[in-house]
Amino acid sequence: MSPLDAGTLEDSSSDRLPERVILNDEAGSLVLAAARRLG
Repeated sequence: MSPLDAGTLEDSSSDRLPERVILNDEAGSLVLAAARRLG
């Protein structure tokens, strides 16, 4: 997933995170997406 894709899913989250945390943001977005599908 590219940083642009992560920004589309979690705009406010990616806006406040530095570039070096993009990987963690991507992982978090995947977890959130999975949780939304399950719940």
